[in-house]
Amino acid sequence: MKKIISLILSVLLIFGCCTAAFSAEEQAEEASFKYVALGDSVSAGFGLSGTSQMMDPTMILTQELIDNPIEGAYPAVFGRYLAQMAEGKNISAKTTNLSLCGYTSEDIAALLTTPGYVSQVMNDSLKYYITDDSPSPLINYHDIMMPYLEEADMISIMIGANDIMLNGMMELASSDNIIIVAFATTLSMLMAGMSPEQAIAFGSAVIRFYDGEITVAMISDAINTLTGFYNKIAAYVDSVSVHVREIIDEIRDINSDVEIVVLNYFNPYGNSLEYNGQRYDFASVSGRLIFQLIVNAMMGNPKDLKTILSDELSYPLQYMTLGKFSDQAIKLLNVSLQEIAAEKDCAFVDVYDISNDQSLDPHPSAEQHVEIADRMIAVLGDHIADVFEEMSPSDLPLLGDADCDGSVSIIDATVIQRYMAEVEAEVFDEARADADLDGSVTVLDATSIQRWLNDMYEDSGIGKPIA
Repeated sequence: MKKIISLILSVLLIFGCCTAAFSAEEQAEEASFKYVALGDSVSAGFGLSGTSQMMDPTMILTQELIDNPIEGAYPAVFGRYLAQMAEGKNISAKTTNLSLCGYTSEDIAALLTTPGYVSQVMNDSLKYYITDDSPSPLINYHDIMMPYLEEADMISIMIGANDIMLNGMMELASSDNIIIVAFATTLSMLMAGMSPEQAIAFGSAVIRFYDGEITVAMISDAINTLTGFYNKIAAYVDSVSVHVREIIDEIRDINSDVEIVVLNYFNPYGNSLEYNGQRYDFASVSGRLIFQLIVNAMMGNPKDLKTILSDELSYPLQYMTLGKFSDQAIKLLNVSLQEIAAEKDCAFVDVYDISNDQSLDPHPSAEQHVEIADRMIAVLGDHIADVFEEMSPSDLPLLGDADCDGSVSIIDATVIQRYMAEVEAEVFDEARADADLDGSVTVLDATSIQRWLNDMYEDSGIGKPIA
């Protein structure tokens, strides 16, 4: 029974946290800017497709999903912003979303360095739901992802939440204490998007199954374990910090020129500004419930456990108590991610306080995805505009670019000298070759280019568009 519960929880947690010369008449070749997103189910856009959770297309990253990504996910929204910025600049902005549902920072770090690596949790969970027509969860993501990472100009990373929630909840779910398993079951079901009533029913089912085995000592142990749960968060965050650093270092080994953007997490159940007046959180109210069970047992007046769960857990399962419960972990994780971004010279995008839709599903709504993309463009927009300006091939000819290759180099000086010696050139433009602007092409133009290349002409106009 416990193995079955652990399997169910692992699935639910995945869901819930789950150069040739050219003539002067030819146009310049289109430049390319490639943006790649790495992350978990949040970045993947889980829940936006309108299908059931078990049929969500983001569960397995296939080539079809890469070619046809979830349009409402923030990487796709940000990609559309990039495409708008690139309009009219002869630049192609391409977005690729390589986010993996259920993957932790440890998984991503291992995936980047280990061909054939597969998340064991994902494999164990998904293999029970794969049909003959389904893509395999054992896809070699390493080989699929490498070409995109190698060619990327910008890579965003949003990872770490699964490390905390998945590891934390799975640790509780593997407990020998039935009450703790019931608690983990209820909380996991809730975070998978179930209603409080449904989540309570699952937790109650666990209690009822083991009703005769529950003791006062077990109840006391459950109180101590849940009360100390917060103490484990720091250790989980420390582990995330190690792996995120590894991810950044490995990306730079793969692609030394890429710009890396680190995003933190929002609290899907509200942020601290919204529940300052909230007195209890999920753990504290659950502790009160367990204390009541102890008192009832000691007085020999046991109350029906299903009734207690239904009556007492209805309050802590509400949105605001979950917000307060999860906020400590999210804040610790966000502080660490910001520190790593500064340490590793990465851009940092803070999305902690985006609006909340009062939903119990931890994944962003379509509107929240747009807000995340808006935060990204607010932080990165000016820089990207400068990059696009530098990348944009000029439609105007450059003074000194005698061979019309789009740049001025020593080759242009040589081409001019050959022209003066009446050696025919495949491509030659007299207007561009007139580097000293005296109205004719002479050997002095070649000399002017040579002097400019040696920084002896600062304001000569060489290398700039001819008006």
